[in-house]
Amino acid sequence: MGDIIDLDLFAELVRLDQQQPFLDEQISNYFYPSSKCIWAMMDDLRSGDYRKLEQEAIELRILASSLAVVRVAQLCTFVENKCRSGLVDRDRLEIDTRLQVMELANQFAQDWLVKELYARRERRR
Repeated sequence: MGDIIDLDLFAELVRLDQQQPFLDEQISNYFYPSSKCIWAMMDDLRSGDYRKLEQEAIELRILASSLAVVRVAQLCTFVENKCRSGLVDRDRLEIDTRLQVMELANQFAQDWLVKELYARRERRR
């Protein structure tokens, strides 16, 4: 899981959460928006709206980074950079492939975060 979620960074978030709780809400607020961004990015790529694609990538990178979901954040940075540098045809295929990887990495991260959220709630009982 360390290549998808930075476990050391997540442990630091848990430590900070003990001082002022925020993590449960942040985890809960990650699920739908992260998936929505990926779906929107796929649509933006198909329609050729690279400015919107870049904006969605930025939004998702920030969201993923806030929970140490590093693989998704790295893939977003790749998409951002490609959009900024001007895309050629082969870039579209490469971005499409990266978006598919991003979707899978996000699904793994969401699964892990759900388990973490459940475990946190169980520990409080």
